[in-house]
Amino acid sequence: MTNGSHSGNASNTFEAFYEGWLCRQEHFLNELLSAQQTIDEARDEDLRDLVSRVLFHYQQYYDEKSRLGQRDVLLVFSPTWYTSYERSLLWIAGYKPGIVFRLVTESVPDLSDQQRT
Repeated sequence: MTNGSHSGNASNTFEAFYEGWLCRQEHFLNELLSAQQTIDEARDEDLRDLVSRVLFHYQQYYDEKSRLGQRDVLLVFSPTWYTSYERSLLWIAGYKPGIVFRLVTESVPDLSDQQRT
């Protein structure tokens, strides 16, 4: 398998996961809004359960994104399933490709001086 097809497969796999994740996210948002409106009648146990499910939902997202990063880190920083507008927001919000080099430089302790520059 070539790197290009591997990258495409990783992209498609995460894109499918992400679409499902967003649908579930909308469902959880509705549950949270409903719980907020009925906070006086809600049982603490039910609220704890809802919060636990939402936190687990986010944990699934970050676990899957971590797996994607192990397969193709560039997809994490410039997702192909985002629209051009969404990708531009990544840039406006502060992501610059050079940050990857700083992360590597600061995270890998045994780089030579030549590798650091």
